[in-house]
Amino acid sequence: MSSDSNATRDRRATEGCVLELGNGGWRLATGALLLCSPVALQAAEWLFDPAVTVAAGYETNAALTTGPHDAASYTELYPRFNIRRKTETSAVNLELLGRATYYSTDDLEDTHEERVALSSFVQPTERTKLGLDAVSLWDTLFESAVIDSDTGNSEDVDIGLVTTRVSRNRREVRPSAVYALTERSSVAFRYQLTDVLFDDVGATGLVDYQLHFLSGAYSYRLTDTNDLQVVARGSQYRPAEGIDSDSAGLLAGISHKFSETLSSSILAGAGKTTETMTDGSEVDSNTFILEARATQRSELSRLDALISRDVQASGGGRSVSADQFRVFWDRRLSPTIRLRVRATVFRNQALEGTDSSVDRRYAEAEVGLGWILAPEWSLSTAYKYRNRKYDVEVDSAQSSGVVIAVIWAPPQQR
Repeated sequence: MSSDSNATRDRRATEGCVLELGNGGWRLATGALLLCSPVALQAAEWLFDPAVTVAAGYETNAALTTGPHDAASYTELYPRFNIRRKTETSAVNLELLGRATYYSTDDLEDTHEERVALSSFVQPTERTKLGLDAVSLWDTLFESAVIDSDTGNSEDVDIGLVTTRVSRNRREVRPSAVYALTERSSVAFRYQLTDVLFDDVGATGLVDYQLHFLSGAYSYRLTDTNDLQVVARGSQYRPAEGIDSDSAGLLAGISHKFSETLSSSILAGAGKTTETMTDGSEVDSNTFILEARATQRSELSRLDALISRDVQASGGGRSVSADQFRVFWDRRLSPTIRLRVRATVFRNQALEGTDSSVDRRYAEAEVGLGWILAPEWSLSTAYKYRNRKYDVEVDSAQSSGVVIAVIWAPPQQR
């Protein structure tokens, strides 16, 4: 192939990765341009996977409000770019995705959501593994955040917190290190910085905040199928306005491998959280901590399930006690048809007393079917239900809807 042909190919690849999604869309355009640079594409070990979804839907109460409301239809554009590289001792996965939703009624504002995510690790020695994960998410609390093909972020319990369009930038950085002490035991350390900023908060009461989290874990292999784990951790929650809190906890548990495709784990323990009130007084709260997970992977299906009870940061200006149930199930019914089920349920409460801004229940469920029409084209349809109930409100807000989507993606993206 001539150099002119190579230049034309590289120029077209770069132009094809530039995407504008309105407000904040330049961030996706800049990131996509970097990922699609000729240097990255010419390296044989780098893989580049694009995907685009176009959808049309209908929802009975898109704002999830208890007041008067009308049903609304919408159209949605959902592009995604992924570049990855993996060797025996390292891996890098860079992802850019966006979602633009346009409503048919003037009562609802259009929304734009973008995310840039990095997941990577390197194994410099046989005993040591270093990891770095980072996410920058721009979304709105008007509706659910960008949803992945899994149970979602269990640390984000602000979904559906408000009924108005509030822009949010949630940034996370998570360095980690794992060191093998012996063939059976290892230690792991993880630090996480979460920084959340809100725009156009109005009278919602939302406040910016930072969360610092540090954990250390010891793992010991009891048998070929059972591992023992002990975790010590601590965190600092610092809102721009509101109630500061410092938490510490100790957990112990076991993970069990039922088969080559199915495994589960459970961690339980106790924690203590000290809240510093606006008048300077301190209030201590003792909490029970639980994290139970189940994971299944096979050629026909994928399952992720989580049941947890923990203290989580919130945009309401204080930490909350969150009880959660999350599940994602993907099942291939035939070579061309697959079933997907997703559900998220959580209950937020103030650690001490009551707080009308955070005491609430939220539930979301979705059932969908997908059909492969061609190697790179597929069609999907889904039914979605949402419910939110604040403790201080008499009525709950409910919404249901349907959506149909056309997806273009290389086969490996499905």
